[in-house]
Amino acid sequence: MLYGLLNKTGRNAVRKGWMFFVLSLGVVFAFVSCDNEHCDDSMYCPMEISFYSQIDTSEKLAPPLLLMKGIGSDSIMNFSGKQQIYFPLNPNKETSQFLFLMEPYAEKIKYVAVKTDTLRSEDEILSIKYYLNDEEIFIKNKIGKAYMFSNDTICLFQNGNFYKPLLDTLNITSDLCHHFLSSECGYLTTFTLKKLKFSQGGVGSILIKNNSVTNKYNDRHVNIYLENY
Repeated sequence: MLYGLLNKTGRNAVRKGWMFFVLSLGVVFAFVSCDNEHCDDSMYCPMEISFYSQIDTSEKLAPPLLLMKGIGSDSIMNFSGKQQIYFPLNPNKETSQFLFLMEPYAEKIKYVAVKTDTLRSEDEILSIKYYLNDEEIFIKNKIGKAYMFSNDTICLFQNGNFYKPLLDTLNITSDLCHHFLSSECGYLTTFTLKKLKFSQGGVGSILIKNNSVTNKYNDRHVNIYLENY
């Protein structure tokens, strides 16, 4: 009888111990989950650009073709058809640089003599070879009508012809401020915009509306006026 009571008491104790352990794990996982979500929400500080055709912002404009590539990065951001865009700045440098690739103005289209050699089998195209200045090149990447070739030449293709895109580099200068959040999240980097300028000035004029780039979503920062579109 005593053995049975002890055995029953031991089972109850073990059961209660396991319940406490499971509940403790639940609390820990909930805390970690909340903390990770907090980090995910806090660490991204996007800069915003809105496009207009007029200085008075009476006419919003969505460029039909807009590709952006961070200088020093291989990733390409496709913002074609968007009037408002968001993208990250460099958290380690006071200057961020982005290559803008856009459709050229109609009066400034310059065609590129890219020759093609098509290998066919009856009516089926097996492969296409591309030549520029008698040098064979191949396509590294293609986004819409934009072709990125192996010799770093970028061309647009339409109606059977290759032509040069509008290319310009946006230089963004800002002050950086590093905010310590926690040991789990690390530091949050915010930016105070100082100057934005295109290297060649071929895209449009720029106006900074709000120089504070933080982790607040839907903030408005910069207007670019594409006066020639």
